[in-house]
Amino acid sequence: MIKHIPLCIFISILFPSDKSLQSYAVSIDEVERFTGIDFFHSLPDNIEEKIESDAAVNKWSFSSAVSHSRSSTYTTKQEKLTGEPKINVNNASKGELMRLPGIGDKLSDKIIIYRSVYGGFRTIDDLQSVKGIGVKTVAKLNPYATVYD
Repeated sequence: MIKHIPLCIFISILFPSDKSLQSYAVSIDEVERFTGIDFFHSLPDNIEEKIESDAAVNKWSFSSAVSHSRSSTYTTKQEKLTGEPKINVNNASKGELMRLPGIGDKLSDKIIIYRSVYGGFRTIDDLQSVKGIGVKTVAKLNPYATVYD
């Protein structure tokens, strides 16, 4: 027996408009037809049809009381690191490097490779030797990263 789990998928593109949000709402089937993406490809067809039919637009709540301000309930990398000890880029793991603002999956790999080939960084500014890291990224990193233990 398959337990019924409520499902909500929401794809949003923000742009100024006088139209209501509800006027832009479409079914999952419609999004799949438009994009060519099958969101539930790994599920058996009967379960996929059930999920997609249960996600009916007429069941959604479109409250006008919701604020669409630029404030966010999500915490930025900088906010998460505030008050934390600085991250030493000379011995940080990939995960630790990715906590730094401006450093994602690829740049963290490049930093680790650069360290293994050339040794540690003497200053945070030396990170500019890593392809993809420039003055602006270093400026973002300065409050949260160090080269000293």
